[in-house]
Amino acid sequence: MQSILAPIGSLLFSFGFVLILIAGWMRLCDSGSDLAGRVLGAGVTLMLLGWVVMCGADSS
Repeated sequence: MQSILAPIGSLLFSFGFVLILIAGWMRLCDSGSDLAGRVLGAGVTLMLLGWVVMCGADSS
């Protein structure tokens, strides 16, 4: 189980980081749209979830 969780956590973390970059680009182009805020929130949530999963895989 431990060998499965680490790559999943890494993938979630990476996808969250990409969403944060996309949200930043959207804010620059659209002067802070509501959708950019939602994408930013989703990105931060995925990054934190990925970090927790990776830490959980290391401690198991």
